[in-house]
Amino acid sequence: NSFPKRFDYTSDRNRVKIIYSKLNLFISVFSDASSILAISTKKIFVNFLLLLMRKKLWVFLNTDFPPAAWETYRGEMISSECISDKSFLPLSFWAVSYFRDHKDNLLNAKNEEMLELIRETYYPSQVSRLLGLYFFENETSAKKGICWGFNKKYLTEADLEYNSTTDITKVDAKWITKNITKKHNDNDWMKRYWSGQPFDNDPDWELIARGKAKILDINVKNKAFLTIKKLYPYSLDLLEISKISAKLGYELGHSVPFIGGTQARHKIQFIMDVREINNKKFLKDFYNYVNSHSSSCKRLYESLIKTKCRTPDFTKFSFIF
Repeated sequence: NSFPKRFDYTSDRNRVKIIYSKLNLFISVFSDASSILAISTKKIFVNFLLLLMRKKLWVFLNTDFPPAAWETYRGEMISSECISDKSFLPLSFWAVSYFRDHKDNLLNAKNEEMLELIRETYYPSQVSRLLGLYFFENETSAKKGICWGFNKKYLTEADLEYNSTTDITKVDAKWITKNITKKHNDNDWMKRYWSGQPFDNDPDWELIARGKAKILDINVKNKAFLTIKKLYPYSLDLLEISKISAKLGYELGHSVPFIGGTQARHKIQFIMDVREINNKKFLKDFYNYVNSHSSSCKRLYESLIKTKCRTPDFTKFSFIF
């Protein structure tokens, strides 16, 4: 009776914790009768509960843009608020892409800044457009994004892992497409956007999420690999190390857009997280991983500890707005 009547992807971590604690109590009592069966039962339930905090969604990933291609091949997207280092908050790739494409349009940038101020003031539980990951619930919704300028060849699936229902914000993007380029006397449309109201009877729903998303399509990853190989062949070892790092739950090799500059002019540049390169736990986990795989993986460990890896030079993708 502790289980809700219907399981769905909106289950949050608190409910999972309650179920899991009751499951442990059940297992402890049941284990005297059959320890092997108890362990098997527990594994099944744990995997089931983890599935409750996952959601398959659709996303546009520009594998021709090297910083995005790097993240795609690495196999994991991380929203800014989920990065372990809380000393800074990098922007999302989607926000950076928008600012890059409209860097000469100050009105668009000011409207985005006001949208963020409205969110912080009136809707703080909603996920920030500047920090979150952008998704669509299904392929049909995603294809509407092509009208906004997305390229259909970049459309793919991702597996979002999140902690709570508040980690996913569902809004009608039509409020943005109809208003972001205009000057307004009031911010009523922004409040309607953040409150989740549809613009009309044919909304363009989008999801802004806080969490980590796994890239599922191997063909998309291969396209991303070819982009990096063509431009940065000297960084392929680090690329592979970054991919293994993501599999092991580490952030080494995670590339993020970082904003700097002054209040008047902002500068976007891409930086790479290499903090864990001297982390003993990471090195141990990495060593154990490569030793259980091919000889090419073992070579990566040698390249790592001898610091032979070279980071890709993404400086030419920096811009000021």
